[in-house]
Parts: sequence; C-alpha cells; structure tokens
Amino acid sequence: MGRPKGSKNKKSAATSAAFADFDQQIAAAEASIDELQKELAQLNDSVKTKKAELKAANKALVALQKKEAAAAEAKEAAKRAVEAQQVAEAFLASGKSFDEIMAALS
Repeated sequence: MGRPKGSKNKKSAATSAAFADFDQQIAAAEASIDELQKELAQLNDSVKTKKAELKAANKALVALQKKEAAAAEAKEAAKRAVEAQQVAEAFLASGKSFDEIMAALS
C-alpha cells in the first residue's frame, strides 16, 4: 500500500471552529471568575465592617454592664448604711453606750 502524499498535520475547518468555541468558553469563564472575585472582595469588606460594628457594640455593652453593676453596688451600700443606722439608733434607744454599740457591731 502506498503512502498518501501531503502533510497529515493539516488543520481542518471543524478543528478551528472547536478551538474558537473553546476560546469563547475560556473568555466567559475568566469574566465570570473576575466578577466572582469582585463580589468576594465586596463581601470581605462587608464582613470587616460588620465585625467592627460588632466590636463597638460589645464595648458599649460591657460599659453598660459595668455601669449597672456599679449602680447596684452603690444601691446595696446605701441599703447597708441605712440598716446600720437603724441598728445604731435601736442600740442608742435601748440605753447602750457608743462603745458597747461598736463592740456589738464588730
């Protein structure tokens, strides 16, 4: 059998069209990747902003909790002072001296 003449490496029209189709698909995929990367960057910025807002809100919450605890402590101290005053007045009304009252409170 004889060998056919001519180059066997000729590109057919169908192959060129297929490569053109692949090029279009690659370009579309790259465009999609670019859009997704931009969207990801926006979402990351949004997350950073929300984290900063959360941190500020947590700081405010801690400050309010500290204020509330201080107010409760002050209220409790005032209550103890009133109770001590009442006890002292009761001792004085019973005729005990100041030294006896202090010894009883200690």
